[in-house]
Amino acid sequence: MKRWQVWVDRLANPESFDGQREDEEILVFARRHPFFLYRSIVGPLSLLVLALAFVTRANLWPLLLSPLGFFGLPAAVLAILLLAAGLVFWAVLEWENDHYIVTTERVVAFRRIYKVYEERREAEVGRVQDVTTRTPGLTGTLLGYADVSIATAGVLGAITFARVGQPEYVASVILQQRDSSSTQRIETSRESVRDTLEREMGIR
Repeated sequence: MKRWQVWVDRLANPESFDGQREDEEILVFARRHPFFLYRSIVGPLSLLVLALAFVTRANLWPLLLSPLGFFGLPAAVLAILLLAAGLVFWAVLEWENDHYIVTTERVVAFRRIYKVYEERREAEVGRVQDVTTRTPGLTGTLLGYADVSIATAGVLGAITFARVGQPEYVASVILQQRDSSSTQRIETSRESVRDTLEREMGIR
């Protein structure tokens, strides 16, 4: 497999995240639906393509690549090219920085603006009370994305996985982990009670 393919695979499905616990496994790693990335970059990409087409059509490449290219019309074209490329890069970075994780122990929502803002909300799967999905309009229905709202016990309130693809699958994994956690707690409680009774009766 080529290096860039490995990088893309890790970007889509990373093996770990900041703060991951030992023996904690990632079950779901989601970002906003790719539609929102495409929507963010279509304008800058169109501007970039038009600027490149204009430079090529007007044969401005020699001027852009020379010291005189920093003056007049070539300078304006160069500024447009740099601006469009920068906007595309920022849109990809902003989309990649927001992600939602379901593990064997927690649900985690990351919201991040590079070097400006970061928010992390998480809850143990055992504190999940309910999971609902809400499809925002016809576009969400056609493209298959929705908001997954996770109601939790305590003051934390709801955690929202915004505009994620395959929302029903994400919700089912969260509920499955919650039920599994409840079963484990019941078994642990039963074993604790059994051990206490056996000690009191002198069996152990």
